[in-house]
Amino acid sequence: MASSLTFSSQTSMAALPTQNKHRTRTTVTCAATAAPPRSASRSISSSTLYDVLGIQSGATYREIKAAYRRLVLEFHPDIVPAEQKADSASEFIRIHDAYATLSDPDKKASYDRGMMVAAMATAGASRWTQSTPPPRNYGRPFYNRAPRTWETDQCW
Repeated sequence: MASSLTFSSQTSMAALPTQNKHRTRTTVTCAATAAPPRSASRSISSSTLYDVLGIQSGATYREIKAAYRRLVLEFHPDIVPAEQKADSASEFIRIHDAYATLSDPDKKASYDRGMMVAAMATAGASRWTQSTPPPRNYGRPFYNRAPRTWETDQCW
């Protein structure tokens, strides 16, 4: 929602001193946008640390740092109004934890590996549905016979 305001100010020449007979016209244009507070639009349970910072999963260090700085200016408890301090404090802690993990190359690599394993496990689990059950194992293959026992070792 954007709105535009125009103010026009005209000064009467009679009100001016006699030596300054210039007509003054001032036009001021303002634009304002309204959006819901970010904490209200943000998902309470973001699925990844990248989602918490609002960046793509392959983000560089510079992108991570820029996103963190942008969010700190918005959610730091010292900046927000008093009535939003409790909500912003918990959100700020989540943002800081995400930044602490993703800004450290070793922690980021470990986190990315964990995400990849979780994605592969999810893909593997969803591979079989009820309409297509997993293949059954009908016993041992022909080359792997039953283990030998003392009875089979006897010479008849």
